[in-house]
Amino acid sequence: MKIACLGWGSLIWNPEALPIQREWFKDGPFAPIEFTRQSTDGRITLVIDTTAAPVRLLWAHMLSPDLDSARRALKNREEITAKDWESKIGSWQRGESGPASMPELARWADAHGLDAAIWTALLPKFGDRKFHRLQTRSSRIFGASRFQTGSSEGIR
Repeated sequence: MKIACLGWGSLIWNPEALPIQREWFKDGPFAPIEFTRQSTDGRITLVIDTTAAPVRLLWAHMLSPDLDSARRALKNREEITAKDWESKIGSWQRGESGPASMPELARWADAHGLDAAIWTALLPKFGDRKFHRLQTRSSRIFGASRFQTGSSEGIR
């Protein structure tokens, strides 16, 4: 089974033990990605946010033999321990239509000869509150990392 891992943020420069071929391709599908989640360690992170403008994602071939093991590997890399972890790891298989946030996913995957795709599907939130938009005009101008640490170390 040919499975793509769609990626952005720290997954790209720090995939840790995620079983991927170590090359990230730059011709992934488009998805609305924005700095609209505060992680448990306080960093402002990138997530799919349907109110954001679509950007091209990166992708890598998974070395996992099947979709379930690929999803579990991404769950472990993202340190998702919640009982409902399956809702926090998005996936698509050939024959399905793409999710609302990636309507062209099926066509893109077909063009790349892929059978499935996975991605991190954490929702936007700040602290304990879910929200639609954290980023302000000043964060786009000065960089979202300034809200957290004043350096790129705050970006994930």
